[in-house]
Parts: sequence; C-alpha cells; structure tokens
Amino acid sequence: MTGMQRLDEQARQEALTPGINVLVEAGAGTGKTTLLVNRALTALLEEGIPPARLVLITFMEKAADEILQRLQKRLTEAMTGPDGRIRQRAEAALTDLQHAAITTIHGFCHGIVTRHGLGRGLPLTFRVLSPYEADRFWEDVFRQWLDRVPEAGETAWGLVEAGVPLRHLITWARDLTRWPDWPELPSVTVDYQGFLDRTRQAAEHYRTVALNEADAQDGGRQQIARIYQEIQEITMRSREQWPRRIAYWTVDAPKGNQKNWRHGDQLKEQKAWITQLREELNRLRQRMADQWLARWANIVRQSLRPLWRERRFAAQALTYDDLLYEAQRLVHDPEVQASEYARYDLILVDEFQDTDPVQSDLILRLATAPGAAPGRLTPGRLFLVGDPKQSIYRFRGADVEAYTDVRRQLTRVIPIVQNFRSQPDILDYVNRQFLDRWPAEPDPAVPYVPPYQPLQPAIEADNRPHVWELTREACQTVDQCRRAEAERIAEMLLTAKREQWPVRDGHGGERPLEWGDVAIVVPARTGLDIYRQVLTAHGIPVAPSAGRGFFRRDEVRGFQCLCQALADPWNPVWWVGFVTSPWVGLSLERLAQHRLLGGTWDLWDPGNGGDPTVRQWMERLRYQAEHRWFDAPETLLDWALETTGYAEALRHRPAPVALANLGKLRDLARELGDRWGMAEFARWLTDQVTRQIPEDEAPLPAMGDQVVFSTVHQAKGLEWPLVVVANWRKGSTKLGSGLHYDPRTGLLALKTDIWQSSDYETMNVRHEAREEAEADRMRYVALTRARDYLLVFDPLS
Repeated sequence: MTGMQRLDEQARQEALTPGINVLVEAGAGTGKTTLLVNRALTALLEEGIPPARLVLITFMEKAADEILQRLQKRLTEAMTGPDGRIRQRAEAALTDLQHAAITTIHGFCHGIVTRHGLGRGLPLTFRVLSPYEADRFWEDVFRQWLDRVPEAGETAWGLVEAGVPLRHLITWARDLTRWPDWPELPSVTVDYQGFLDRTRQAAEHYRTVALNEADAQDGGRQQIARIYQEIQEITMRSREQWPRRIAYWTVDAPKGNQKNWRHGDQLKEQKAWITQLREELNRLRQRMADQWLARWANIVRQSLRPLWRERRFAAQALTYDDLLYEAQRLVHDPEVQASEYARYDLILVDEFQDTDPVQSDLILRLATAPGAAPGRLTPGRLFLVGDPKQSIYRFRGADVEAYTDVRRQLTRVIPIVQNFRSQPDILDYVNRQFLDRWPAEPDPAVPYVPPYQPLQPAIEADNRPHVWELTREACQTVDQCRRAEAERIAEMLLTAKREQWPVRDGHGGERPLEWGDVAIVVPARTGLDIYRQVLTAHGIPVAPSAGRGFFRRDEVRGFQCLCQALADPWNPVWWVGFVTSPWVGLSLERLAQHRLLGGTWDLWDPGNGGDPTVRQWMERLRYQAEHRWFDAPETLLDWALETTGYAEALRHRPAPVALANLGKLRDLARELGDRWGMAEFARWLTDQVTRQIPEDEAPLPAMGDQVVFSTVHQAKGLEWPLVVVANWRKGSTKLGSGLHYDPRTGLLALKTDIWQSSDYETMNVRHEAREEAEADRMRYVALTRARDYLLVFDPLS
C-alpha cells in the first residue's frame, strides 16, 4: 500500500467516526455509496441507533433501493460474525429496517407534510399530482384566471398587442407560479408620447434640412425620409399599437456622404442625432421590457399564485414542488422543527452536490437543535456525501453554490480520492485536464467552481496504452466534423475488436473486449444519427437509444389519432390519421381509390361503395365510437393492439424503441385515463402531440453485445470498459429568450427577440460564468466513466 493509499484509508475511517458532522467529498469512482452504507452500519451496529431513528436521503428511487439492498446484505453477513452484541444488533436492525427512512428527498418531504400539514394551511389528505396532471390542472386554472380577473386579461392583451405571443405569456406565468417567492417589482412608466413628439419634431427638422442641402440620391437624405415616414405612421396608430411598432422599429446606422451635401456639417449633425436616436430607442425598449415584466410578474404574484395554490389544495392535491417548499416552510415552524429534530438521531444524504437551496436549508434545520442559532449544528447529526465536480443538474435547479454554503458551515470536510474504477493512465489524463483549471482549495470569489484533489489509482499500472487523444480530418461544417469523428471512432473500435484489447472481467482476470463494453458519451443528442450511420456502415452493432421525442413518435401519434377519432368522430382527419399510421398502414393511394369507388369520409354514412378494407376499418371505428367511447384509454389501447397486430409487427421488425414506448403509453393511459376518462385524455394527448412537447422516450432494456450511446446525464453513476468522449461542442452559454429568475440575487429578467429588461445583462454575466463551470464538470463526468480505455476528441468547432 502506497503512502497516498494509506492516507485515503485513514480518511475513510475518520469519516465513520460517530459524534461529528461530516461532509465527504468523494471523487469519481471512489466508492462513495459503499462509504455511505458503512456509516449507516456504524450507526446501527456500533452506536445502536434503531433504524427508525435514521434517515438516509437520496435523489433517485433507484439509488434508495440499491442502498436498502446493500444494507440488508451487510446486516445479514453481520449476523454470522464473532461478536455477539453485533450479531444481536444486526438481527434487530434487519427486522426493523423497514422503519428506516431510506427514501428520496421528495419522499422525505412527503412524510413531513403528512405529519404536520393539518392545521397549518395544508389539506388533511392529499395525493401528489404527476407532472402531466399538474400541467393540465394549471392550464385550467390559468384560463379561469384570465377570464375572471380583469387586470390579468388586460395585462395579457397588452403584452400580446406589444408583440409577445400568448404561448410565451403562458410559459412565463407557469414559471412564475413554480419558482419560490420573489420580491414584488417596482412599477415602471414609459413616456411613449414624449418620445414620439421629440422624435417627430427632430425628424421633421432634419428632413427639411436634407431636402434643401443634399442630393436626392444621397443615403443620408433617404434615411431621414424613412425615419420621418416611420414616425408619422406610428403616431397615426392607436396608442395600444405604439409599443409593438416601436419595439419592431429598426433604425440603421447613420448613412450619407458629405460630398453630396452643400454643407457637410449638416450631415454630421444629422448622423449624430440618428446615433442618439438609436441609443434612445434601445433605452426605451429596455424600459418597455421592465414595464411589461413588472406588470405581468406582479399580477401573477398577486392573484394567480394564490389562486393556483387555493385550487390545488381545494382538490386535495400537491405537486412535487409543493412537497419541497411546504416541507421547508413547515420546518421553520418551531413546533414542527422540534418534533422532526426529536424524530431522528442521524441524517445521511447521498449525492449532496445535486441539492438546491430549499433542500439544503431543510436538511440543516433538522440538524440544528430547537432554539439553537442558525448554523449551530448538533455534533454527530449529519453525514453528507457528494462530489461538487459532478454537479451537472443546474438546468433542474441543482445549485453547486448551495453545496459550497454548507461546506463552509461544516468543520470536517474529508476528501476521498482513491479511485477503484479507472486505469492509472486514465486518471493521470483526467488530473492533467483539471489541476490547472480548478483551484486546489475553495475560492470564495468563484463559489461555483469546485476545488480539485487529484484522483489516485487503486489499480497497478501496466505497460499498455489506455488513453488516445484523437484528431479528425479537416472539416468545414460541424456535421462534417461529426462524420470525420465517427469514421475515426469506427477505425479505432474495429482495431480494438480485431486486436482483442483486454478488459478487466470483475473477478481479478481479463477477457477480450466486446461491443457491449463500449460507450460513446456525448453532451447532447444533436447529430447522433451521423455517428450511428457511420458505425453501422462499418458493421459495428449499435444499440437503439431513447431520445426526447416521445410525442413525435409514430406509435404515439397513431394512438392519439385513434383517441381523438372516438372523441370527435365527425372529423374525418382523426380516423384517417389512424388508419394511415403504422398502426394500420393503409396507403393514401388506397384511400383515394376508396373515394373513386364511391366511398365517403363519414363514419356515420360510409356510402354504398368504396374500398372493402377501408370500409371495414370505418365500421370498426364507428362501432367503437357508438358503443365503447366511454371505455378507459387503456382498454382502447388493448383493443387497438389486438385488432391491428401492431405490437407483433414491431417485434418481428424488430423495433425495440417503439415497443418500449407502447409500454410507456400504456402506463400513461392507465394513470391519467383512469382519472380523466377518454374525452379528457384524448384532449390532453392531442395537445401534447400537436405542440410536440419534449418528453423522454421509454427507457430500453439491455440490448446485448452492442455499442451504446449515452448522454453525460444518463452516464452519471455508470461505467464502461471503453469510453469514447465525442460530439463535444463549445456552444453558447448566454441566457436564451424567455423569463429568467436567479434565486440567489432575487433578480427577474426578461429577454425576447425585440427587447430585454434592464437586469438581463447582470443576470447573463452570472449565468455565463456558471454555465462554463458546469460544462467543465460535464467533461469531468464524461472522462471518469472509463475503466480500461479512454478515447477523447477535442471540442468541435
């Protein structure tokens, strides 16, 4: 054992010491889950803490199940050990393990809300809405709000008149009701009349001068004429139309040539005024954005947020966000905090880097004795495990700065750096990538950048190469670069397979590399079809993978047409859409022939002629519409699968992605259809398909000996013998269009294609710095998935 390995082992033992609050910073591949299980076992077997007084929080149900299984296995083993006291405690702990709160953060919060919500503004009983139900319910409440609150309707109409699409207003309102409380924004006034009067007067003056001073063909004379005409047209419009016209008014850079003017100073003066006008227009648009942002945000805060809360509580329903926010609110009640504090002796949290300020505040409150000052944590109550270098869920609200805040409060931070996963060459490459990029100690100036402790190998080095920094042929476009990368990947993988590169078999030996040992890890799925095509063309088997286009898939769209055909049988679009989908597979030519033979599109009156197969399907659908329209959507799905033989056809093809999506479709039909009924389910599914709402496709089972593609987020927690890091592109880190909220600063900012609010640039500077830091962390996660071999490309450009 090397000196570094001894130090790491000592750190692991120190982390298990009872009576201290610990944050374990466990690098990639260091066995942090094992360490978490060991700390729980120390509590159960050595400290004698009953399972019911222990809470272990994870962020995924799968992780909670894995930890529970590990604890059961280790307790079973402890029951056969030599120490009688340990055997007795192990048996008791195993018997009572079901009472331990080994759960997700939402499951933990559910318990707090259930125990303490009554009498504190929460429903006596409640169910948690699925995201689909919550979205649908919210849309109903939003429509009622627009209809019943005059100021809301007026504000919405004013924004639409100003050029903001209604769909954007809906998205902004949804976000505003979902985010934690933000301060009310000061009202802003915009002096449109004053701006138009000043501009018209000045434009008229410079237009008169140009008519007398400049040649007719001069660009400056033509430009001032256009400005004068535009300002005249704007002022002739109604006041309600002024914001839109001003927002979309573009004034070009000053034009004109002094040679075409009798007195060149007149052109200089005009150009100076046009420059000033451009600046004033930008300031005016910014003020317009501030005005509309304040009006919309404040009316949502004053009336929509309370209404949304009132309606869902009246329906005895909470959202997943409610569980977090209401649990946090409850533990700030001294009585609730004292009760929950007395309930547990030890709180263990896995993947703490994925927390957010709400979750971290809740956890710290329960580690603080009643009446103690904030931050004065009770010793021995808290055991946190995380790796800030793997915090990659900022888009979901995870905040690595919340982790940094807690890190500062804990006196014992223990780094664990011995990596049991990767070959030494791979770790050396990873260390070289980040040692100079990340600080050795936390830097208060950049709390979103993690400190870096070099990973140390637990595996002995050999004399084989394990890392390849690959290059690609010169290319002109990003897609050409992707194709060049894919060709290089195919070449390397074929070489590895032909030469039978050895990989560790998990039992101390080695075996030849198989296709299923290979993962191509990418930051996003953009352009993956190119890689698939190239690898397949070279004879490399590639596993199908799920994307984000569930509601765009043929199997989903076909069933949506069937549901809508029963809900609206008088509209032939829907039944025609179903029979021409892959579910039935009738061709458009056959439908045209049906019409030529005297058939109709009317389910209720198909006529005397027509194509026999088309008529048969019309009769089937008419019968369903007449007699089975009230059936549950899942029953309709069963009928469609049996009647069409669609699933069997997919199995013969084979089409694993489509089959998996049919399974997800069944789950949705059961979950939502049972609550809503056919008509509401059909409306909801049609809305999702029509709007092409992004939605994860169903996860796929293991597909055997095939190369897999994985995004970095999917790869988190996984590993492969050979990893290719590819399709990496340095994209824009700017805040996109839309409404944005920064809970750390309390700023709200708005950006559209025509205006942006005054706080946008401030927020964007913060956002860009944090996005760049997260991109580095994404790269770290991707590189550390490799066990035996790592193939890396530089970012695409």
